[in-house]
Amino acid sequence: MSTFTHTPWGSATDLGDIEQAFNETCSQLTELVKSDGFKLTQFKPAERLSMLNSLMWRHYIVFWSATFAAKYAPRGTHNFVECGVCDGLTSFFALNAASRGGSDWGAYLYDAWEAMRGDLLLDSEKGNQGEYAYLNVDVTRANLAMFGERVRFNKGYIPESFAGSENPEAIVWMHIDLNSATRPSPRSTFSGRAWYRAGSCYSTITPGPVTKTPAI
Repeated sequence: MSTFTHTPWGSATDLGDIEQAFNETCSQLTELVKSDGFKLTQFKPAERLSMLNSLMWRHYIVFWSATFAAKYAPRGTHNFVECGVCDGLTSFFALNAASRGGSDWGAYLYDAWEAMRGDLLLDSEKGNQGEYAYLNVDVTRANLAMFGERVRFNKGYIPESFAGSENPEAIVWMHIDLNSATRPSPRSTFSGRAWYRAGSCYSTITPGPVTKTPAI
């Protein structure tokens, strides 16, 4: 995404608290990637920093929406959910926002961390079978280790993995990024009670549109 005006986090604007926090998070991640303290296995080494720059808008929306959820959701434990985690890049921004919220919080991350299965793909997508075989949940654990035991890693193919996963009773924020045409709907993913109590949800579902659901 490009713009002819200043971005919300740009140095030429009067930055608010969220924008300053976002810039700090970006700088922290950049240094981690440079030192190999955060491994981005989905990108070639020479492209990793440029990819971070190209994803700034995406990460800003994730950070902003997670900050909004942490600030305005009802009292109690604020649970953040991501379905489709990969190396934990999006989670890094969401969990940084959650940790700055000043409330008790937890995170539930769901991913196969294995190759794409053919039975979850359309006939036109069968050529993608086996993609993402390089993903490793231990790499993601290491990338997000700074957030401690608040983060639960639920490994397995969605939706069948939910039966054996550690799941939240209620959520304030959810991000969905699944490379599956047979993806489940968010309503079928968690209980209706949890979904309707969500404070903010930003989801990217592949294939399909990008949507942002405001506070309910």
